[in-house]
Amino acid sequence: MLDRGMGLLRHGADGEFTVADLTQRDYHDVELCVLHHAPPRPGDSGSRIGLDHQWSVRPMRVPPGMEAAGLDLFSFDSDAVVPVGGRFLAWVDYYQGMLLVDVLHEDAELRFVPMPAEALLSRRWYYDEGIPDPVRCVGVTDGDIVKLVCIITPDRRSPAFTIATWTLADIDRGVWDKDGTTTMDDSQFFGLCCGVTAKISRQPPSFPMVSLVDPDVVCFLLEEEHGVVWMVEVNMRTKVLLSRAVYLDEEEARRNPFDGLRNFISYLSTTSNNL
Repeated sequence: MLDRGMGLLRHGADGEFTVADLTQRDYHDVELCVLHHAPPRPGDSGSRIGLDHQWSVRPMRVPPGMEAAGLDLFSFDSDAVVPVGGRFLAWVDYYQGMLLVDVLHEDAELRFVPMPAEALLSRRWYYDEGIPDPVRCVGVTDGDIVKLVCIITPDRRSPAFTIATWTLADIDRGVWDKDGTTTMDDSQFFGLCCGVTAKISRQPPSFPMVSLVDPDVVCFLLEEEHGVVWMVEVNMRTKVLLSRAVYLDEEEARRNPFDGLRNFISYLSTTSNNL
């Protein structure tokens, strides 16, 4: 039995939310474990989630045709679980696609939305379980715009890279539109960031994170030659550096191993996408 991860969906205006966990029992069967938390009743002094609410388990069949669409359920890694459209939770594998479930519908079916074809050409860099991917991210803005950001390095021996973004244009048909005006190569990116520091290592940025407010704005981590790490915020459409801040100074970088940094970024990504 493989656990695909737990997600949180907030809905309604009175603090209502739903927690859901997706578990694979065998190749063609998965279970959805759901807990709905309704708004407090008049006179309630607080949440009674442990007493008044019960988990429900729904068996779900994997519809035929998902394999032909590119889904390999056994190798599916849940890089993130994000809310989509006010009803859906999406379990996201950055190198396969998204498993979508309407967690508010009792008879909801499992759906699969593949990643855009160009994004499927690259393989995963890291396979360590629980370690966030440093070159990809899926984010959802407060306007329910779903964005994919990829830092594409054609040759891993070369520092050259391109940052590309896609928008999920049609969730029902699984159509992604590439954002042609938000593509940026390494020379453009470092041209924007040249004022940050003269000691930039010229290695590709890492851990992109989509703004919750503006789908064109992405934050990146940028490392100096001696371990100092910057967080930079870039408007990918207007090609403007919006903000910059030291994320880890040299002394902090020596005290904090980078694995810890990656885990912290994973925490930020998870909490941000579930807001």
